[in-house]
Amino acid sequence: MPQTHFIINPASGAGAGACLAQELTALVGAAHVSLLGRCDLSAVIAALGPADVVIACGGDGTASAVAEVIAGQGDAVPALGVLPLGTGNDLARVLGWSGARRDLAGLLKIVPVSARRQLDRWRIEGPALRRGWCNYLSLGVDARVAQRFHHLRLRHPGLARGPAINRSLYGILGAQQRSIDLARLVRLTRGPVLPHWAGVLVLGNIPSYAGGATLARGMRCDDGRLELVALGHGLSLGLVTARLRRPRLVARTDHLEFDLGGTLAMQVDGEPFSVGAGHYRVVRDRSITVLVADGAPCAS
Repeated sequence: MPQTHFIINPASGAGAGACLAQELTALVGAAHVSLLGRCDLSAVIAALGPADVVIACGGDGTASAVAEVIAGQGDAVPALGVLPLGTGNDLARVLGWSGARRDLAGLLKIVPVSARRQLDRWRIEGPALRRGWCNYLSLGVDARVAQRFHHLRLRHPGLARGPAINRSLYGILGAQQRSIDLARLVRLTRGPVLPHWAGVLVLGNIPSYAGGATLARGMRCDDGRLELVALGHGLSLGLVTARLRRPRLVARTDHLEFDLGGTLAMQVDGEPFSVGAGHYRVVRDRSITVLVADGAPCAS
């Protein structure tokens, strides 16, 4: 009989992850619930087969971490489902699971009969960097804001108490962020030149960005292509994330190489860090099977 196993990030959602673990343990039993960081994730996934489902409970970073392990274990692996607890929850939104937390008993009934489809994955390689991802990779102002938010949350964990408050904090930090000359720092190899006004370059695999902003029309999660999208600074960036303005589509591609002229903030599936100068390449990685709810944006 197919199994459903839940991988929960207990730190997600300002304590919501820990509460969810208690609820799910009562519903499905402790044998079907594992806590991220306190279990052998590779062993948990290796014990499941292609008819089974592993549900990542947390933010986009949690889903990406579970997807990375699934992709690394070959073909006889479970499908990935997502139960969102984070701030952006872009993958859950695209797969149609945004409201899954509200009815756990109903979710348990839906999971075994839900549709499945492929989700492209990508890998970035560069100086001291090799990392897989599912949603999007971004360079520039937004990644720097995400870094500042991450550091603020570590210093003052009581501030980050839910998606609405977190988005407000992002907005405040974004308004304070200085502009950068992204077109000078990022040079695409055999690709278009970035617009002079660009403050952010997004390499999108899914259409949802920064908690629901649409990157480009006609995007698919399984077509083997990335959308390269440019966003501005300050107010311009804020209008995009507030869904009042669309970003500019720069190109579509199945691989990418670029040179960085200096240290820059990068964000991969919601996890920010800094990268140094050098040559980078983005290539296709192993795709995975994901669970899709009825009516999801990527269901067609």
